[in-house]
Amino acid sequence: MWGCDRVRDGSRLCLEETNAKAAAIKMTIYTHLIGQALDEIESSRKGQTTGEALAELLRCRARLNSAAPSRTHAGWAPSAVADELAYDVSLMALARPHDLDRDPLRFKRPQEERFRLEQGLAARGVRLDELNLDELT
Repeated sequence: MWGCDRVRDGSRLCLEETNAKAAAIKMTIYTHLIGQALDEIESSRKGQTTGEALAELLRCRARLNSAAPSRTHAGWAPSAVADELAYDVSLMALARPHDLDRDPLRFKRPQEERFRLEQGLAARGVRLDELNLDELT
């Protein structure tokens, strides 16, 4: 059957390979989108202060957190990806003035890279969980 006659642990190996390839393609697209968006944002936000970058990140984080529970309607996936992309790009934009290593290719595993950047910011005194957007504006 389409070269999928090898079996491992009772499941077809080809299905596992297909799922792994699909996940890799999605992450490649995502890293490409992040790279494109970061280039665009950095050229359009020249002169943005660190405070403005932080406020934008907190807006994106609030949108991401508030929308998550309601993502059950038809067509929710594009808005979810857009919210995550906006947050990740804003996170990388804020990482720049704090001298954190940032590379869109690291977003092959988005949760791990978000955690790494958020922890890097926390180590530099920017504790996102303790900040409130209302206090900044």
